[in-house]
Amino acid sequence: MCPHHTSGGGGGGGGPGAAAVQCCSCSRYRPVRGPQWVSLDDAGRELCLECVSSIVVDTKDAQPLYRDVLRFFKSLGCVRLLNRE
Repeated sequence: MCPHHTSGGGGGGGGPGAAAVQCCSCSRYRPVRGPQWVSLDDAGRELCLECVSSIVVDTKDAQPLYRDVLRFFKSLGCVRLLNRE
């Protein structure tokens, strides 16, 4: 989750006091020139091209990974987990 998507001054912005856009995943600053970033449809967040291919956007996309993690920890016997599958 991105705590903020802009930061005042410095970084990749236009000049002192200009808002510098950051990737909401890795916090990189968007360069003034270069490839376009992907704009998410919520709250003005943006993603750099390095992060856009690996980000999980909604719960449906995360469910298979979540189930794999639960199975892994169950196989180790180190935690007792609720069986919700």
